[in-house]
Amino acid sequence: MKPEITPTSAIKAKSLKTPCRSCGHIGLEPVLDLGVTALVDTLVTKERLMAHEAKYPLAVGICPKCALMQVLDTVPAEEVFHEDYTYYASFSTSWLEHSRKNVLKQIERFHLSKDSLVIELASNDGYLLKNYVEKGIPVLGIDPAIGPVKAAEKIGVPTMHAFFGLELAKKLAAEGKKADVIHANNVMAHVADTNGFIAGIATIL
Repeated sequence: MKPEITPTSAIKAKSLKTPCRSCGHIGLEPVLDLGVTALVDTLVTKERLMAHEAKYPLAVGICPKCALMQVLDTVPAEEVFHEDYTYYASFSTSWLEHSRKNVLKQIERFHLSKDSLVIELASNDGYLLKNYVEKGIPVLGIDPAIGPVKAAEKIGVPTMHAFFGLELAKKLAAEGKKADVIHANNVMAHVADTNGFIAGIATIL
């Protein structure tokens, strides 16, 4: 028997009360219900194979006003970016090479120097910013996962262990940390408060 993926009555009821993450319109149209699922990037160790693994609802809706497709439930960020977070960008040699070339292009395009500041949101293990450091260009990484943050600091990439949003952006701006370039790779899909995130970017540019 094929799994039921059409929205259930419960999902339809939830969607009617859920505000859009972008425009705030209340009353999303349910599209897909995939039941519950375990978190991605959370690999179970042999010692925990028989232990309970947390699972979360995975239902998708669309905003009839702005057309943003979005999940109806938000997993607490602390549950995703925990101490055992397993994704380290430097594992991919092709991604490292792409990032290196990208940095060289941005240095040339924006005439970056020792007087500039480059900030990366969700900077992971310093895979990208290290290329700026090698060129003597000041950087600041911001990432919510402590493991990658420690890895970045070990290779000389200054990194804050924090979730980026408008409040943190205001604090950075007050400290004089305004960026000439901001990188944010594969980040928006992980952000619940998209408006606050974008407002934060505008604040530090």
